[in-house]
Amino acid sequence: MPNIYSIKLPSFVYWVIGVFVLIIVLIFVGIFVSKKLQEKRKKDCFNILNKICQKKVKDNYKLELVNNNLAYDYFIETENYKYYIKLINNPNNQEICVNNAIKWQLRSGPHDKEIRFVEGVEHLMRMDIKRDQKISRKVFIIYPNSKALFKVINECEMIFVNPDTDIYGANIITYKQLEDNYNLIEL
Repeated sequence: MPNIYSIKLPSFVYWVIGVFVLIIVLIFVGIFVSKKLQEKRKKDCFNILNKICQKKVKDNYKLELVNNNLAYDYFIETENYKYYIKLINNPNNQEICVNNAIKWQLRSGPHDKEIRFVEGVEHLMRMDIKRDQKISRKVFIIYPNSKALFKVINECEMIFVNPDTDIYGANIITYKQLEDNYNLIEL
């Protein structure tokens, strides 16, 4: 009876095992890097929102990083305002074209024919906000930036989106714009 440790495997088997292990390692590294980048985005946005609140309303505010909420990531409440803020990741700084309230298209340029949509928009856009004495606002922060922001008016007309442009009851601000001008969020 042969010893199982003395059986020689063909060299390609070792090569296949090595490739398999390498793929597993790369998957774990990718997941780790993705989580770290997500934490950095959330921390950067929280820090800038906190700076804006401290500068504008001193200590009279509530700022929360909301976990496990599909509609929004941050909530700000001051004496006069309530902000529901969703962070949208745009790592390649692609153009964003708002086709309608819940369908926002990502484009690498004006001639890009591939259809890719921004994820995470629908829940905040459809969220009903209870009316009270405070002014409530929905804001999307595009992180880190966008080449251009457009809103479709009709089949052959688009406009550029500015931070004060009404997007079906919400506003869109890039992180870079917010970093350059704290006055884009009125507290």
